[in-house]
Amino acid sequence: MKFLADEHIELSVVGGLKQLGIDILSVDEIGKRSYDDIDILNSAKDNGRVVVTRDSDFLRLHAQGVEHAGIVYVRKFLEIGIIIKEIEKISLLFEPEHLKDRVIFIPLK
Repeated sequence: MKFLADEHIELSVVGGLKQLGIDILSVDEIGKRSYDDIDILNSAKDNGRVVVTRDSDFLRLHAQGVEHAGIVYVRKFLEIGIIIKEIEKISLLFEPEHLKDRVIFIPLK
């Protein structure tokens, strides 16, 4: 599974996931920092990447029916270590096609 972290996700989360061997890029790495959310969502979809975000605008786009490869919504005030563990779980529990047009909230319940 491949992920794309938007600008609201700490780079330490991206780095921690990379250390675990998880395929994740930040919007900085692909030159899309400060791009519109719809552009980020479309770029992620085109590249088979699940968006990782804290930005509720992505939830609005999902509710409007915009197609995407998946959204992992990180609730506010979670410790970085917990975020890393939860995304690692998602990468192990789900196949990419199971996240298409779905939102997963972390922490998982």
